[in-house]
Amino acid sequence: MNASHRWIPWLLVAALAPGCVDPQSSPASPGGSSGVGTQTEAGLPSDAGEQRAIVDAPPDLSAEASPDVSAEDSAAGDSLLLAADNTRFAFDVYQSLSQTDATTNFLFAPYSISLALAMTYAGAAGETATQMASVLHFELPPPRLNQAFQAIDVALASRNGQGLTLTVADSLWVDTSFPLLQPFVGTLTTDYGGAPHAVDFVDSPDTARAAINQWISTETSPQIPSLLAPGSITSDTRVALANAIYFDGAWSIAFNGADSGDRAFTRLDGSTVSVRMMTPGSALPLSYAETSEYQAVEIPYSGGATAMVLLLPAVGQFSAVESGLNEDLFAGLTGALSRAPVVLVMPKFTLQPAPISLAAVLTNLGMSDAFTRGVADFSGMTAASNGSPWLDQVLHQAFVCVNEDGTLATAATAALLGWAGSAVVPDEVDMTIDRPFFFFIRDLPTGTVLFVGRVTDPSQ
Repeated sequence: MNASHRWIPWLLVAALAPGCVDPQSSPASPGGSSGVGTQTEAGLPSDAGEQRAIVDAPPDLSAEASPDVSAEDSAAGDSLLLAADNTRFAFDVYQSLSQTDATTNFLFAPYSISLALAMTYAGAAGETATQMASVLHFELPPPRLNQAFQAIDVALASRNGQGLTLTVADSLWVDTSFPLLQPFVGTLTTDYGGAPHAVDFVDSPDTARAAINQWISTETSPQIPSLLAPGSITSDTRVALANAIYFDGAWSIAFNGADSGDRAFTRLDGSTVSVRMMTPGSALPLSYAETSEYQAVEIPYSGGATAMVLLLPAVGQFSAVESGLNEDLFAGLTGALSRAPVVLVMPKFTLQPAPISLAAVLTNLGMSDAFTRGVADFSGMTAASNGSPWLDQVLHQAFVCVNEDGTLATAATAALLGWAGSAVVPDEVDMTIDRPFFFFIRDLPTGTVLFVGRVTDPSQ
């Protein structure tokens, strides 16, 4: 196992329909080296022999650096608390993003963002660390926090079932001249599986950018080939912390392709668009909840440990439901789900929004010191005395494709550090998703929310 890559070896049997990538038709999968249609950038540096000057006292990276699972049982309670804290952060980010653009589709992967920022937090100190913990809702002290992230990753890795593939990968990219503290590197390699890659940010920032983009592209097979745009990495960059998630799950129920057809979907402004729908064709026993404000249904993926929750606001209730979306509403909704025969009709859709910068979102939530040059305190990351790093950018991008066979979803996050100086369940229900809705992909045993999305127009 590569020290920077945590692989969840599930067998994929579902071939995705047009509009999604079929991993079986491509020689590449996350962690692979090539693939049909893979977009890459030239001039990638080799990691061989480049571990010089990265840590003050380098740990032994020759041994297997995948997370130690010995503390999984003792960390179970902490991992559940962390999953709840991550969910609170997810809805804080959702509300901030939804206020920026109230009408279009959008998508993000909160677990990817939490992981990238948790690695960054491992090097924070003082008021910077206090603000980060508050915004990220981290209640656990750092050692237990890192072990809890490890426990969640181990739990996700245990979802071994036919028809489901899931990978989570972390990486640390460091300028060859920049010294990192051994405890920081040790935490990332042990608890996050993110061994350091040495690159030359100072003299060859674009080559380093290409290397990170290539790593992300490989890990997302290759749905996110260019998270880092030209100019995002500069000669001031010293450290980059990256996360990538790849999810490919087949439904555990059968959508009959012959029953799919075009139907009208009503947008937020009242106009309609014809979109391709899919349906199982008859009532199926699904977890369902209904209130005067919304309908909700949960569709399990193969193996039963992961699922998509579809939240359909009642006519005229979209804004009210969206403004109230938080961890309490989500916990109440999912807690109220119970089995009911559901006749489900839903659109097929693909979302691939452009990369987003989270710096303003995180600053507005209260994490201002980390982004302020000369104020940020990352003394837990480096002991360099001639300046201090600050969090320059946090960039994120996600992709999802939903059709009769299942869901393909990927995401990546990069944190770049610079240097300068209640429910009523009827006997049988119809749920036709022909107006704007929300969706969530989650791991059921841990409660981890992997992806969050809003669909206002499936044709876009």
